Formats: sequence, C-alpha cells, structure tokens
Amino acid sequence: MKTRTTYMRALQLLAGAGLLSLAVGAAHANGGLPFEISVDGEVVTGSTLPASEASKAGVTIDVKFDGLGVSPMLNVSAAPMRVSFRAGDEITFLASLNYASWIDRAEVRIYERGHHNVDGLYQVLPVNGLGGAKWLLPADSPAEMDYVLRVYDAEGRYDETLPLPLARTDRDLVTHANADKAVAPGYAEDRTAVRNIDIHGGAVTVYGKNIPPGHDVTILGEPVPVDADGSFVAQRIMPSGNHRIEVQVTKDGEGLTFNREIEIPENEWFAVGLADFTAGYNFGDKVEALRPGEFNDDVYTRGRLAFYLKGKIKGRYILTAAADTGEQRLKEIFKGLDGKDPRQFLKRLDPDDYYPVYGDDSTLVEDAPTRGKFYVRLEKGPSHVMWGNFKADITGAQFIRTERALYGAKAAYRSVAAAPDGGAKTKLDAHAAMPGTVPNRDVFRGTGGSAYFVKHQDVTPGSETVSIEVRNAVTSWVVGRTTLKFGTDYDFDYVQGVVILRQPLNSSDTAGTENYLVTAYEYTPAARDVDGYSVAGRAQQWLGDHVRIGATAIREKTEGANQTLYGADIHVQKSEGTYVEAEVARSEGPDFGSTYSADGGLTIDSNASAGVANKSANAYRVQGQVSLNDVTNGGAEGKIKARYEHY
Repeated sequence: MKTRTTYMRALQLLAGAGLLSLAVGAAHANGGLPFEISVDGEVVTGSTLPASEASKAGVTIDVKFDGLGVSPMLNVSAAPMRVSFRAGDEITFLASLNYASWIDRAEVRIYERGHHNVDGLYQVLPVNGLGGAKWLLPADSPAEMDYVLRVYDAEGRYDETLPLPLARTDRDLVTHANADKAVAPGYAEDRTAVRNIDIHGGAVTVYGKNIPPGHDVTILGEPVPVDADGSFVAQRIMPSGNHRIEVQVTKDGEGLTFNREIEIPENEWFAVGLADFTAGYNFGDKVEALRPGEFNDDVYTRGRLAFYLKGKIKGRYILTAAADTGEQRLKEIFKGLDGKDPRQFLKRLDPDDYYPVYGDDSTLVEDAPTRGKFYVRLEKGPSHVMWGNFKADITGAQFIRTERALYGAKAAYRSVAAAPDGGAKTKLDAHAAMPGTVPNRDVFRGTGGSAYFVKHQDVTPGSETVSIEVRNAVTSWVVGRTTLKFGTDYDFDYVQGVVILRQPLNSSDTAGTENYLVTAYEYTPAARDVDGYSVAGRAQQWLGDHVRIGATAIREKTEGANQTLYGADIHVQKSEGTYVEAEVARSEGPDFGSTYSADGGLTIDSNASAGVANKSANAYRVQGQVSLNDVTNGGAEGKIKARYEHY
C-alpha cells in the first residue's frame, strides 16, 4: 500500500517545515516482500516482519522536521500514577525530554515537602539512559515529599522540572482503573521550572500508527512508548546540519529499520503579510453623522498593514516579529505603534466556556503576545532582547524581587560559562515597561480546601505567579517555596478572580510550620486608565567557584506606588552545604502592598506593608550554614545553621 504526501506538502508550505513521509503496508499480491515502504513517493524495500503480522498491521510512520518550532520539553512522572505509596513499594520515575543530544546525565531529586534546597534534599536517584529510575520507598522517609527531574549538559549547566508531590502512607491504596493504561504519563509535556542549557537547531518529530502488538519502537537508539492502540509520537531537537534518523520497529530483535538522511538548515524563514487599502468619495453627510471625524473629507482613504515573521539565523538565533496597524486613515496608520489595544478584555474570555463545540482539535498559539501594535524578539538560548508582553523575573535576592506581567522592553543575558550551582556564571536582567495594569499580591492561609478568591477581578491571563510558601510558625520566615503550574497544579478564572488548586492546601503539614498560598497577578481597573512606568534590573556574577555577588534596583511609578528599591548581596561557599551570605537593601516611598485572608478570600484584610510616602527604610540579613560532613571530612553528619534579619 502506497501513501500520497500531497497534503503533507501543503502543510510544509504553510508551516515552513520540512516533512518526510514513510508509509508501510501490506505488499501487493505479486510482491516478494510482506511490506512495501513508500518514502516521498519512492518505494523502499526491506522488511523481516512475518507476513501474517504485516498484512494485519498496515504500519504508517511519518517523519517531520521543523527548524522554527523548537520547544524544549522536560518532565517526570511516577508510575503507578498516584501520589501516595506504602513503605516498601517500588516507584518508577519516568523521565521524558526531547533534547537528549545536549544531555550528559540526569537524576531524580527527592526533597522534603516545600524544602527544595540542600537542607531538604533526601535522595538523589541517577536516571539510567535518560529513561527512568526505580526506588523502593523506605519506611523512615519523610511523610510528605516532592520530586523533580534535573538534567545536566557536558558543561555542568542544568535544567529542572517543577516539583511534584509524593507521600508515604500506611493505608491500603486502590489504584485507579485507568492508571495502568497510561503507557508513559507526562510524556511530551513540558514542566520546566529552571532552564540554563542553550538548545538550538531543529525539531524532528516521528509519528506512527498500527504498530503490531508486542513490537518495540526505537528512534535514534532511544525506546519510545507505544499506546495500546499501536500509536506513538516522539520528538527530538537536533543541531543544524546533516543527520541520519533511524526508526526501528522490532520484535525479539527482528523487524523493520528505516534510515533517512535529513538536513536541518542553519537559516530558515517564514513570513506572512497583509496590506489592505480602501479609497472612497463622500457624497453627503449621512455617513459622517454615523462615524464623526472619519469621513469628513470628500475623498477618504483607509488602510491596514500587518505582518508576522519568524526566522532562524546561523542555526542559533531566533527572530520573531509582528505588527498590526489596525484599520484607520492612511495618514495615521503609522502613529501609535507603541499604543495599547483597548479590546484586551475580549482576550481574557476563555473560549472553552462559551463555544463548547469546535469540530476539530486545533489549538491557538499566540507567538507574538503584545498589548500594543508591535512585537519583536531576538533570542539565543536563555538570552534575549524583546519588545512586547513579558513576564518580569527580577529574582535572586530575598528582599528585592518582582514577578510582574508587563508591556515594554526587556533584555536578559546568560553566559555560556557555567556556575558551580549549574546556572550561568554571569546573569543580567533588565526591563523598562509601561504596565497599563496594576499588580496585586494576595496571601492566603491554607484552609484545607481548593478554592481561593483573589481580591480583584478582570485578571490579565498568564500574569499570575502562584506559589505555596512554607513558613516558620514563630518567625514567619519562608523555609520553603514551591511554584505551581497553570493547568496542572491549579486553574484560574481570570474574569471572576478564582484560583482552584488541583490538590487541597492544608494549614500545616508539619509541626512548627504553616502553609500559605501566595498569588501575585495583574488586573485592569474598571473605570480608569493606568499611567506610569516600571524599570528594574539585576546583575549577578560568580567570582571563581566560591563567591557570588549581585546587585538589584527597581523604580516603580504606577497607580499609588512611587517607590525606589536597591540593594546588594554576596554569597560565599565552601560547598553547597557550607556557606555564608549577606544582603542589604533600601526602599524609598510606598509600594503596592499585599492583602491577607485566613478563610480563602471570603474576608480580605489589607496589609500595611505598602510603606509611607517620602519615607525610607533599610533591611539587612546574614545567614550561614556549616555541614559537619565538610569540616570533619565525612566523620560526622548534620548541619549547624544561624540566621539574623532586620527590616
């Protein structure tokens, strides 16, 4: 059976992607082989599958590569698919990623719940062959744990997933009936929390259908999970250049092997544009009465220009740009390119709530998000410069940080050289923005429930940062923080302002600590425009392998906030477990403050943390830790910690 690839070539023109199609089916009656393989219309021979299985299989395999659709994916999941296990149970951690060409080693790290640092690290499990790791749950393990997947490149830089919960229980558990049907839970889903590895090239995707039962699929030497219906899909990101894609479908070491030579180009471009022009003559004043000011000339002209561009330069740089002037008079068509679209509220409506039937399984990706008329982004791995919508990520210091969703200019630089902690040795972040929205920070004490009502409605989609903080019950110091992921850990009704957690949040999990849900987000005031600006920057540098210095500054002038913050910090370490660090910070003027609720948002109290106009304040802290294992050369275990803060 031969397959035609005409429709695939149409997709190739539309998506700017190279596509190879391999179809495998039953041979014709006069054919000598049980399989006939057609690659781009050319018959390729070679098969060792038994004829009886071949005739039933009708195997189809498609290989597609896209130089512009590079989206790194990293995830880990526990099997069986559940959170709680009994002591002695064997847990399999399944690791999945699509950029194995860059990975030198991988490990699953298990922490005490909420303590995602060296102090809370309980176990490190090496991942064998980038496939998985097995672990017998000890009887003396913490009752509540989290686990993450961390992968390293040859330079020591690492990427890491968001944490997932794991619990030890003494109760008999019933596994859900569908839990065993999931061949590879979490496969092809991205849950990356930390990304430091510079990934570039093109994405090669292999699809397959009708794989006979009992057969294994291997792509580029890596096993690929096959669903119960005989289907599979796998993607690998590969550097630019010539590559051989090998696909094997085997049973007991025998079967089909496909080798296909492909070239991932260093330069690739996709562009689409629109130009619309209208000219007319006004014979009277009736039209003018309907739309004053638009048709007051005898001869009027209107038009619209729009384009979208995406390209890869020298195999490493990705340029994305888009603009849309909107339809208006020609003499004003290039005015206000940095202005904002007043119809943003329509984008905050979830179409799934109002249009339940689509008739297909298409998805919408906004590749050039902007509240204005123009967007541009040039990126190289973790480094980039851009204009448009972005998520501010000025972090690294404890006293000064901002996690706002803004509109304006942003730049980030990450050096190639790796730091001792697996990040970049040099980090620079800066932004200058015209927000157009107001930030708010709501703090909720855990109630044991899942629903939490934020103070404001009409929340900007994607602007939120939702995290769970574990705080010391006496000092209120944050001893652990877990950032949650939308769609996996929580849902957000942006119009009504409701956060729904997938797992209930208790008020406390361990003695001496308290759990808080912290939600930072942007919202649009109902009856007024928001003026002002936000400027921030941070520089961080490692000096050798033991000293790290950093400096942060923020200037905020939006709504009632008129504040300047700046500070510096230093970290000196002998190892990850033995260190001392210090930070000083100064603030001038009021900030936005925060709110607090002890009942999930039914009643909300404003927090006086916003500060006072024309007043300044100082804060400083010193903390350190000594690992007895370091100072005794392995002769003793344990840690000695000390901490002092003033603010």
